[in-house]
Amino acid sequence: MEIRKIKDSEINEFVEIQLNAYPKENLTNEQKEKTVASYDGFRKKASEIAEFVALFDEGIMKGCMILYRYRMNVRYSMINAGGIGSVAVHTLYRKEKVCRHLIEYAHTYFSGKGIHLSFLYPFRTDFYYKMGYGFGTRKDRYEISPAAFPNGGNKKNIEFLKKDEINLMIDSYNKFMKSKNGLCIKYTQEFERYFGNPAFNIIGFKNNGKIDAYCIYKFVSASKNNFIKNNIEIIRLVYNTKNAFNGVMEYFRSLADQINRIIINTQDDMLYHAFIDPRDGSDYIIPSVYHKIGCTGVGVMYRVVDFKEFFEETIGYFDKKNLTIKMTLKDDFIEKNDGIFYIDFDSKLVSSEGENYDYHLKTDIQTISSILMGAFDMRSAVEMGKIEIDNEEGLNTLQNLFYIAKPLCMEDF
Repeated sequence: MEIRKIKDSEINEFVEIQLNAYPKENLTNEQKEKTVASYDGFRKKASEIAEFVALFDEGIMKGCMILYRYRMNVRYSMINAGGIGSVAVHTLYRKEKVCRHLIEYAHTYFSGKGIHLSFLYPFRTDFYYKMGYGFGTRKDRYEISPAAFPNGGNKKNIEFLKKDEINLMIDSYNKFMKSKNGLCIKYTQEFERYFGNPAFNIIGFKNNGKIDAYCIYKFVSASKNNFIKNNIEIIRLVYNTKNAFNGVMEYFRSLADQINRIIINTQDDMLYHAFIDPRDGSDYIIPSVYHKIGCTGVGVMYRVVDFKEFFEETIGYFDKKNLTIKMTLKDDFIEKNDGIFYIDFDSKLVSSEGENYDYHLKTDIQTISSILMGAFDMRSAVEMGKIEIDNEEGLNTLQNLFYIAKPLCMEDF
């Protein structure tokens, strides 16, 4: 068995497995050729941040994936992070642990490049949970009437953006990214992809030569029988000032006579407060009287690949002195994480040996990964039995120590 970066001549085989694992109905030969060209174009263009990898057994490609190298804002420190995407196993070779071998390779690959955090979108959450991945921030999906959007904003600064303004969009995003736990640095390729697709509309709130907010959206049909009844689905919303946010909101409110519902997929669990009526139009009541405003889902999952290195990389955020935590960590997948660690917040070091400590915590890699990212809080973890603590009188201290705003993820892979 061999796992390696694919060769140029193997891209067709790579795409064939992707289509076999994630079939698309009635795909023509021409569409297949375009899919291959799209994958190959991305592979060449994004080679600095993405690597196409496959597992071979006796010369047969049985599975494949794409490994991404990001710079991520974790607890307001920029660190390296690894994304695992497009994990696919040919249907002929299921139940041969191909996926497990690919994920093990990904962890080794990341460690070798000084990347101590991995994240992915699971095809099944339980499968990756068993591999040590903890849940990230859930995503809520709202379907809101445009008339319910807040008024009072000024949309005179709203313009449709052009491709030659990508750098201004990147500047706007990077400012937003630095203030949000979990976001990654973005490159021109993603923005070019949106401008290259006529289905997407891109508006921006401009101010003094800068873009203070931008929104990417598309129209989607709201009826099989009425072609003029449409919804809008917001793909991306980035804003850096309240004036910019309110300007974008006013733009969408002004479409009330044309648009049925505006669909927003968001990890901001406070966003529903912006609307005078966040109900989704279903009139569904949750007992006793709670109006349905949408649906929710879990997606992105995080895993600390090297606990000692990751904690030392991010410990500078923890503003605490005279504190040492003993942590007994269970990791069935990566041996170096399975054991006892002493975290000294004075020296900012993590060691496998020690004597004195203030608190002793026992948990697993899934739970601590979610807590360190900010998707799960210490108090809830203790109350649910996900973490054992020797002295619960210190729970307030630990809750305040580990708390951070929930991580956002705007990477699609």
